[in-house]
Amino acid sequence: MDKYIVRLIFSVKSNTLELDQIDEQWRLVNASCAEEALETAMKIGRLESETIERNDGHQITWNFLSVSGVINLSALSDGAMIFTHTPEVLTTEVYSTQINSRMLRHDAVIA
Repeated sequence: MDKYIVRLIFSVKSNTLELDQIDEQWRLVNASCAEEALETAMKIGRLESETIERNDGHQITWNFLSVSGVINLSALSDGAMIFTHTPEVLTTEVYSTQINSRMLRHDAVIA
């Protein structure tokens, strides 16, 4: 079995928000091949499509859209890029302060 990172895409709709949201979820999947990893990811996505309604009438719906990536971790070399994100920020200094603050609280470390 190999380890794969799969990227699941959900649309998120709320009866209290004007804009829809897109939820990108990166999951770890054990599979013998990329096709099996894709099938597992599709199953996870379908199973996690749901609507939650709170007592106050607030309703949130997650609708699975697709699997947009399957990465075999075993095939990657040390230091290989698996994800990149380029946010637009007001200033680099403010962003750096926020990131450093998270690291100090250990929010960014996944054990």
